[in-house]
Amino acid sequence: MGYGQEIDIDAAAGIEGWVAESKWWKGRKVGVSVVECLLKQARQLQEKREL
Repeated sequence: MGYGQEIDIDAAAGIEGWVAESKWWKGRKVGVSVVECLLKQARQLQEKREL
């Protein structure tokens, strides 16, 4: 969706769609900002598909 941003998995079946990102972090949990970024990317992808 832009420089330094990517969605690893973009899948759909019928009216449902999924996006996923794969990360490997040892010793810490995924932060809220990472989840918010993925949700933002999903919304942008949905808007792009609606065009």
